Amino acid sequence: MWIGLLLPVFFIWCIVAFFRNNSEKFIYQWRRAIGWLSMCVFPFTLVAVGANMLDNGKVEWDKAVGVVLAPFYWGVLMGGQTVIDVFEENVKDWTGHRKDTMADNTEVFVLLMLIQLAVLSWLVALRFRKGKTWRDPLVCAVGLFMAVNAFLAMDWPWYGT
Repeated sequence: MWIGLLLPVFFIWCIVAFFRNNSEKFIYQWRRAIGWLSMCVFPFTLVAVGANMLDNGKVEWDKAVGVVLAPFYWGVLMGGQTVIDVFEENVKDWTGHRKDTMADNTEVFVLLMLIQLAVLSWLVALRFRKGKTWRDPLVCAVGLFMAVNAFLAMDWPWYGT
């Protein structure tokens, strides 16, 4: 579970690189791309945590513990519905566990999320390296994909039921 705490720090580090943009090296531009994708997903983390605290329009303060889980939720939403679908379909076969919740198989979920993130951020990094900005159609399309993917994943009970 410790990886769930390190991911938000990594995402913030990448967001800082996105704004600084002080190197043309590919690895730096890849980090910037991850920062861009992290920013596309982050608002859904806040909405999901806030929605979890609401019940019929009233705030239930006993569910405020969800705020503590927000850093974990960011990593879950970075994978989004695409990773959730692959995870739920295969995790029992891959690990042999009885349960298919992310809490019981964090390392599998994080690996799938990182694979997806590596591929998508690589595409964006190629565009950033050519001097393109977040206004580039491909960069926007990948960012929109990440946002919609995160939106679709907001109701997933990753912590168990």
